[in-house]
Parts: sequence; structure tokens; C-alpha cells
Amino acid sequence: VAAAARHALPVIGPNANGAVCLHSRAPMWGDAVRTGAPGSVAFVSQSGNLGVLALASRRGLDWHTVVSVGNSAVVDATAVLHHLAYAPDVRSIAVYLEDDGDGSRWARAFAACADQGTRVAVLKAGHSEAGAAAGGAHTAAVAGDHRVFEALVREAGGAWCHDPHELFETAKA
Repeated sequence: VAAAARHALPVIGPNANGAVCLHSRAPMWGDAVRTGAPGSVAFVSQSGNLGVLALASRRGLDWHTVVSVGNSAVVDATAVLHHLAYAPDVRSIAVYLEDDGDGSRWARAFAACADQGTRVAVLKAGHSEAGAAAGGAHTAAVAGDHRVFEALVREAGGAWCHDPHELFETAKA
């Protein structure tokens, strides 16, 4: 973190898979990546496993960019979403969150997406009773009342999703 700050480096992680930017043909990813034709859907995930599943998916999703931010010591999901709002050819962004973080930063990122006409679909882990119990066993960041964050997403024109299938299908649509 200190080296990243000293040199203004946008470091992803720790505990992250990385980023795959299909338009740039730049798979900076910790696993093998099967890349296809670049598309217009981006994915920002706090879960590396969902990033792997997204890239392996055969759902007819043509990814533009997939980013797994992990524990976000330097670059977090909010910063990636804000950046992707201005990325050429991105029409929609799927976002998977375990920790929602700073509400004002999210509001600015969602506003940037709305201003650019980029649609956003959000899945927040732990919004059900079972999800909160599972989240407590993971990082405990997922537990809690999600009504305020859901209202923020909806106010910005985003779609609130309830499972990964709905997240990917909504982003594709």
C-alpha cells in the first residue's frame, strides 16, 4: 500500500484474481483465461470465484472487462465502477459486493454511470437471512441491513439482483 501510494500505482488486491480487459487483449488474471470476442458488459466483483465463473460462463455474455478487486487495499469496487462508467463500449456493468463501503463514493460512481447511460446491476451478498449468516462466517462485511444501499442503487437507476444468475442475465439484458 505504501509503495502504491508513493508511486500512484492502482494496485488491485490483495486476495484478488486481477483484471481482464478484452478490448485491450490484456488478461492480467491469476488463473487461465478463455477469452472470447470483446463485448459491452463489464463485471466488478469482490469475489474472485464469481469472476472466474463469469469468464468461464457460456451464457452468451461477451465481456468487455472483468475485475476481481479482492480485499481492495488500494483500488476498490467503487473506483473500478467509476472508471468503467467512462470506458468506451461499456453499456452495462454487473457488480458483486460483499462490503458496500463508502456511500458517498458509491453515489458518485452510480451517478457517473447514469450520466454516461451505462446501466448497472448489483448483487449484494448477505441481504437474506441465510446470506447474512453465511457472510458472518466469511468476512462479516456482508452482514447487516441493506435497505439503504439498495435504495441508493435503485435511486441511481440500477437493478437490485438476488443471485448470480439474475445478476448476469440482468447485465446482459
